[in-house]
Amino acid sequence: TCHPKERAVFKAHVVAPMEPVSGRECDVHEGQALAFFCTQCGVMVCAHCLLMGTHIEHPRVSLHTAVTDRKAQLIAAMETLESKHAVVHDFTQRADAAMQTLSESCAQVRAEVETECMDMQLLVKGLQHRLLEVVDRHEREKRATVMCQLEGQRQRLSVWGAMIDRAKQVMQNEDGAVYLDVDTHKLDKQLRGAADASLAPPKLANVALGLTLTISQLKESVGNMHFTEYLVPPAPSEVVCVECTMSSLLLSWTCDTRE
Repeated sequence: TCHPKERAVFKAHVVAPMEPVSGRECDVHEGQALAFFCTQCGVMVCAHCLLMGTHIEHPRVSLHTAVTDRKAQLIAAMETLESKHAVVHDFTQRADAAMQTLSESCAQVRAEVETECMDMQLLVKGLQHRLLEVVDRHEREKRATVMCQLEGQRQRLSVWGAMIDRAKQVMQNEDGAVYLDVDTHKLDKQLRGAADASLAPPKLANVALGLTLTISQLKESVGNMHFTEYLVPPAPSEVVCVECTMSSLLLSWTCDTRE
C-alpha cells in the first residue's frame, strides 16, 4: 500500500494491494517498502518520500510500472542486438570458410608447380622459385585483407556477446528492482546504443587466386607453361624474370635455333 493506515487522513481511502516487485526498504523511512520510482530523480522511493520527504510533487510511477517499462526496453535492445550478432556471426563463418578455400587453392597450385617442375629442375629451378613467390605473395595479400576484416568483426562479436550475456544475467535475477540499478541502467544504454548502431559488415574480399598454371610435355618443352596470358616459348636455353606483378609474370629468354 502507499498510505499508512494509522493516519486518520487516509482512513477513507481505498487501498488496492499490488504485487511487490522487490523486498527492498527505504533507507530514509525505516520499515517502508520502496513502491514507487521518482522519474525526476531516477531513484526508487517509498510512499513517505512522496508525501513528506524530499520527493514531494516529483513526477512518479509505481515501481511495478517502472520495472515493466525498463524490462521492455532491455528486452527490445537485446533482441535487436542478438539479430545483428547473428548477422556478424554469419559473416565470420563465411570468412573462415573463405580462408580455408584460399589455403586449399594455394596448396593445389603449389602441388601442381612442385610436381610438374621435377623433370626440369636443372633448367628452370629459378623459374620455379619465382612462381612460388607469386603464389605466396597472392596468399599473403589476400589473407591479410580477409584477416583485417575478420578481426574487426570478431572484436564486435566479443563485445556484443558480453553485453548480451550480462543482459541475460539481469533478466534471470528474481529481484525485479535490479532493472533500476545503476549498472543495469548503464547496460541498457550500451545495449540500445549498440542496437541502434548501423550494421554494415564489410564486403568479403575475393579470395580467388586468379592464377592458372598449365604444364605439359615438360621434358621436351615448356611452351605451354603459363601464369595467366604470358607464355614461355619452347626449349629456352636461358630464362630471366624481367617483371613480376600481382597477376602476371614477364620472362625474357634466348632460344638456340640450330639443329
